[in-house]
Amino acid sequence: MKTSLRVIFVALIAVVALVATGWADEVVGKVTDTGFGSFMLDDAGTLRQFNLSSRNTAYEPTAWRPTSGDEIRVAFTPIQNRRGSTVLAVDKATLVKAGPHTLVDLASPVEVEITETGRSGIRGKIPSGQIVRFAYDRGVQRIPAGWMPVVGEKARVTFRVDAERGFTVGYWAQNLEKLP
Repeated sequence: MKTSLRVIFVALIAVVALVATGWADEVVGKVTDTGFGSFMLDDAGTLRQFNLSSRNTAYEPTAWRPTSGDEIRVAFTPIQNRRGSTVLAVDKATLVKAGPHTLVDLASPVEVEITETGRSGIRGKIPSGQIVRFAYDRGVQRIPAGWMPVVGEKARVTFRVDAERGFTVGYWAQNLEKLP
């Protein structure tokens, strides 16, 4: 009898300690909306907003970020923000099933149809139909030399991926080759 009371007492103390320090919880649901540094998740009819941290949030796969329509698993910790409100801070976001607009493991090089051009890069439609922004990397090479991309042209883009930090994945064009 005394042993079972001790076990119950120790378990209660452990639960109180976890509640006091904030413990990680986990939920699986579908992303319904995204914003800068946050997303809304539908978990069996319950909508919750989750906040991402550019330093503390881990992603699996690493070159992916939550997008509307994705089914994901989220490990999170309820914390108090600077204003005293409780927010759900994402510790780890894991892709369970990709939505229709999700890019996972886009391989370089890729052939695109140019949909938009600008000083800092291009947007191109990839074979799956999604539009991807490729920022110009330093020293980007255009083939043929001097070629300036025009909307509607096709190009082969050699790029590198920057997913080390932040709320988005960056695609940096290193070579743009005009295709016939």
